[in-house]
Amino acid sequence: MPLRAAGAGDRAALLATDQAGSGMNRAALLDAIVAMADVVVVERGGRITGYGCVRRWGRGVVIGPVVAQDTTDARALIAKLAEQHVGQFVRIDVTMASGLSAWLESIGLPLVGQVVSMSLGAPPRVDPAATLFALSNQSLG
Repeated sequence: MPLRAAGAGDRAALLATDQAGSGMNRAALLDAIVAMADVVVVERGGRITGYGCVRRWGRGVVIGPVVAQDTTDARALIAKLAEQHVGQFVRIDVTMASGLSAWLESIGLPLVGQVVSMSLGAPPRVDPAATLFALSNQSLG
């Protein structure tokens, strides 16, 4: 899996990947998260095709957002982000549509509630080549 830490020169690619997966321009949100998070990207052929963040939150850390082309990449990103936090409180907010709940439980992250992605009006239009697998958190999407 072609994973690497995000670098300072990756901002434009991260914003484009995030917009493809969320359907929204979330530059201010992503800039704020990246400033306090460890960020890992999937890079293929010199192009970023996915990313994930982990940052301090409450009693431990929160993983999210995670945007990827498919569940294989999403799982690889989440596993990489979680590996430094074994034994700590780890939160990740995924929708049931993500298809990750059973896998997350199998790696020790039990389902304790359900999240729903909401929008005012028509849902944002997303790029089918990118999926928002994990929210930044429930209140921000």
